[in-house]
Amino acid sequence: MVEMIERMEELALALGVIEPKMVEEDKKALCVAAEYFQSTTKKAHDAGVRSMASYMPYMEQPDGVAGAFITNPDRDPVLILMQNLGLPILYNEHSGDYWENRAGNYTDGNGNFRATATASLSGVPYHVDFWLYDDRVALDFLSTKFSESWPHPALLAKQYAYWPSNGKILSYRHAAEILTIVGSQLEDAKRVTPATECTVPADDSKARDLAPGEYSCFKVIPIDFCAQLGSSPVDSSSRSITISPLFLPFVIILAFLN
Repeated sequence: MVEMIERMEELALALGVIEPKMVEEDKKALCVAAEYFQSTTKKAHDAGVRSMASYMPYMEQPDGVAGAFITNPDRDPVLILMQNLGLPILYNEHSGDYWENRAGNYTDGNGNFRATATASLSGVPYHVDFWLYDDRVALDFLSTKFSESWPHPALLAKQYAYWPSNGKILSYRHAAEILTIVGSQLEDAKRVTPATECTVPADDSKARDLAPGEYSCFKVIPIDFCAQLGSSPVDSSSRSITISPLFLPFVIILAFLN
């Protein structure tokens, strides 16, 4: 995601836009948020917590089953950013695609993603302790109706955070907001499903290219400009960021439902 923001910045400057001073402050805020997020993801790794990104629920389904689309962490810029800062995120059965389709033929009653014995299409277990839900289905995912009909342990424990698929807004401030919001939800997460071992990535590329049900061992690829800005560690108690007005309704809803 950061690389995409940098390219937009370069294009704007090439077109003669005068960059406002606030951009430098937004970069610094992103670096502070990234350090906080990295410390939080390290705690999650140490606790054996694993996350998974999804778009669900989808259509009406029988109790215990959800229609869902599970995301490939190597194909989404926000997930790439979070994984590069240490997020333990499970890989889907994607065959190179963005989604693993768990919605059947896209009609009522054809979902196949189960709350118990949660697994890939071929039966590989998905031991999820923390859900990242697509922000387009936030109200449905956070509803009491969904948790009652799909009682997954992480959902019942309210261990989840929003995930704006593909970033939506390409700005340093928005990236900092994402890391701050998700990090604050992840901070106290506990393992609620059987333990599994992490997988050491095969090389140093940002794409980990792991198998279904695997997650990368803790490996951080820092944001390139943060070292130049001289970002320093910040205690979470002193962490502060201004949330843009666009996302205030979401933050208010999330606080109310939790």
